[in-house]
Amino acid sequence: MSRLANHDRTNVDDDVILTIAELSKYLRVNKMTIYKLARSNSIPAFKVGRNWRFRKRDIEAWIRANRGGAR
Repeated sequence: MSRLANHDRTNVDDDVILTIAELSKYLRVNKMTIYKLARSNSIPAFKVGRNWRFRKRDIEAWIRANRGGAR
């Protein structure tokens, strides 16, 4: 695999997009909690039509930033 092809693949892997259901499972919280967080702009999200979407890398950064004292 060429360096360019490998680089392109890495960018695709970093840009995983999650749905409400997928994020709910990932965070182990109820879907309604995700909806509330998204509507209140408390979690990084964007809409595609009427559907919420979440970049996994943004969610991971949000988790790190909002982790507080929990370890």
